[in-house]
Amino acid sequence: MKKSLVLGIMLSLIAAGSCHAEEVKAETFNLDELIVTATVTPKRDVEVPAMTQIYDAKKIEESGARDVMEFMQYTVGAEVLDTTAPAKNGIHFRGTGSTSRMRTSALVMINGVPVNVQGRSDISAIPTSLIERIEIVNGGGSVLYGTDALDGMVNIILKKKMKNRITVGYGPHGKRVGDVALQLGDFNFAYSYDHINERGHHDILGLGSTPDRHRYGGDYDRRSIFARYAPDEHFDVFYMDKKYSNDYYYKNANKDYNDPDATSRLASFTYKNKDFKINTYYKDYGLGIDTTSKGIKKQTTDNSSRAFGIDINNKFKFGKGSIYVGANFENENMDMSMGKYSRNQKTKAIYALAEMPVGEKTTISLGGREVWISDLGSKFCPQFNVLHKLNTNQSLFLNVNKAFRAPLAEELFGNPAHGYAGNLDLRPETGWIGEFGYKKVMGDSSLKLAAFFMKIDDRIDRDTTKTYRNMAEFENKGIEFVFDQKVSDKFSYSLGATYASPKERKENGAWAQSDYKIGANLGLHYRINKFKANLYSNLYAKQASKTDGTAVGFNTNLSYTPDAHSEFALKIINIANDDGNYRVGCQFPNRSALLTYTYTF
Repeated sequence: MKKSLVLGIMLSLIAAGSCHAEEVKAETFNLDELIVTATVTPKRDVEVPAMTQIYDAKKIEESGARDVMEFMQYTVGAEVLDTTAPAKNGIHFRGTGSTSRMRTSALVMINGVPVNVQGRSDISAIPTSLIERIEIVNGGGSVLYGTDALDGMVNIILKKKMKNRITVGYGPHGKRVGDVALQLGDFNFAYSYDHINERGHHDILGLGSTPDRHRYGGDYDRRSIFARYAPDEHFDVFYMDKKYSNDYYYKNANKDYNDPDATSRLASFTYKNKDFKINTYYKDYGLGIDTTSKGIKKQTTDNSSRAFGIDINNKFKFGKGSIYVGANFENENMDMSMGKYSRNQKTKAIYALAEMPVGEKTTISLGGREVWISDLGSKFCPQFNVLHKLNTNQSLFLNVNKAFRAPLAEELFGNPAHGYAGNLDLRPETGWIGEFGYKKVMGDSSLKLAAFFMKIDDRIDRDTTKTYRNMAEFENKGIEFVFDQKVSDKFSYSLGATYASPKERKENGAWAQSDYKIGANLGLHYRINKFKANLYSNLYAKQASKTDGTAVGFNTNLSYTPDAHSEFALKIINIANDDGNYRVGCQFPNRSALLTYTYTF
């Protein structure tokens, strides 16, 4: 009661309006050194008490990635599952993508607006040409951002101005792509289309399946639209719309064939005046799967979710410190199995994060979020951070927070098509996340190190009767590092690795490894005159439920720019053709190539 009262008093300060808040004069740093996601206030990365990664427009462009989902494969600690089963697409960090997590994803945001719907965050609708930078927080952040922040956070910051461009591309297996991006005054618009006859994700059910149940990704079509209107520093409106069909079939005697079709939309309106901000959003997701077995067609799944939300926050100065307070409300309507199950879920929350310097070199942050989720009860999530600056370019940090995840519709209602039984008595998952780290900027290079832990006591999983319950425990400890260096104007590289020990204890009481233990990323970037070459490598080692336990992927992007308007590029994905299968997810598609031409005007 006391913690809710304290947060309520702080929240009441919002009514005072931003006109009474003291304006802060920010120091000037290079844009690529600033991050806003972890603390809301723009800060140099070395002054942020969390393990973070920042990728500016130049780094994103050099990668050759066409959309955010593809680019995330090159980031440290991330496991990107872009499968033939659209309900399982998502991003996980630090080995949290076990079987019971395939339905969920890390929290993904666009300009701070949450994208996730029912745990899903397929962000391939966002072309990289629209992005100013991508900020990643590898740990949780439920105090500021609420549910889905248990597995980490990704914040996509959009450009206000972009170049007009047209891209066309061709590749084997009927691969065809086309992109258009236009800037019309304060309005920008992007359209993207992808098609391939054989997508190439095979055997994604993993070694736990019998050989005649291996699944193969077939015909794939995707159409996405993105539009934004930002007339000044106060108003920002954007809309995202994606529709795709992603067929696959089983290599068995029945010739089983699935045709999943999915749609998703997100619309957001934001008003900002100095440190006061109000955001409203609408988002929905729909999934329908038609199944054919022995020549008989039937619809097995028809799920949808629609949510409307509003978030209001403000920042105030007091002495040398500051306090950030806010409140949000979200109303979500879920519908499953052709309307057989439905639920209206309301989520309300108040939150606050106070920051106070202690001496000249140390800053402490303390905050909390109180959240109420319909009949699922309430949760309080505290957060504590310490940042100690060794000097201008070196710091130590401690970050401890409690995060949560609300149950999904499938977990509440079940999934009759797969024989899963729901449970309306489920409680939200809650877990403690902590990390201790070191950051250093050294001219043209930077180093980040962190030791982390995660413990979840009420993890939702299925018991032996295939009924969802708060039955599992999860623990994970490990270390992580990221190193970037610009060797010269022609050559730069990045290297990162995560060593984790993810394990789950299920109904039988035994602990078992639940995901990969070692993940590593290497990026090499070379530029000379009109030529650019990039090589990326991903390693997943000591995986669960695999014979060899290792998957290695190599991607390359080669480009030639004959003039200021034209660029020819050749991208080869998974050069070594490692399948990278991991249970119900697929880390790498089959080897493929794409040749593109881009005209900028």
